[in-house]
Amino acid sequence: MGIICFDFDGTLADTLTLETQYYLPIFHRRGIGLFKTIDDVKEACRVNYYDFCAEHDLSEELLEEILLEFQATLKTERVEEPLFPGVVEMLGALMKKHAVYIISSNDSAFIRERMAAEKLTDFAGIIGWKEAKRKKDAFLSLLQKKGGDDLCFITDSVGDVREAAEVGVPRIFGVSYGWGIGDDLLEAGAARIFDDVPSLAEALAEL
Repeated sequence: MGIICFDFDGTLADTLTLETQYYLPIFHRRGIGLFKTIDDVKEACRVNYYDFCAEHDLSEELLEEILLEFQATLKTERVEEPLFPGVVEMLGALMKKHAVYIISSNDSAFIRERMAAEKLTDFAGIIGWKEAKRKKDAFLSLLQKKGGDDLCFITDSVGDVREAAEVGVPRIFGVSYGWGIGDDLLEAGAARIFDDVPSLAEALAEL
């Protein structure tokens, strides 16, 4: 049994449209000029998002308020973060063979609720920003507890790839269908790039 870790936003969930429509306007309403467009948010994800915001004087407490407001808005509007086609089937198959984790800058309870709605409850763990604001800390914990030779991480974020590579995650895959750009992910340290969920699922089925 191997360890397979997924990022959530942009890798499992198609959140770009929702963040443009609901997340970004919260910054505008609060008069925070750091993120004028969704491309500015993407740029922050080229490194650790929370480190980027801290360097621009946005506290973790403020970011938590904004995230909670974003999630509350989705609930009020009765909007679910859509999963990419094929994700439910891919995760269901992988859980039969591997320990599957989600490691995300999102809220773990929010992700767990979204996954439960798809009857996906057999995760080995869901690690959100409250448990590890820097994904490399989550990777180090898994590498120490579980051993790292068979750990695989999949993400659409350049910053995620860099953090995983920094702590020695042995197998890092990138996806270009979310927020990522394939060449940037390869340059950051991803071993392979996948343009859609079916091709990713096929590769992971061989692990």
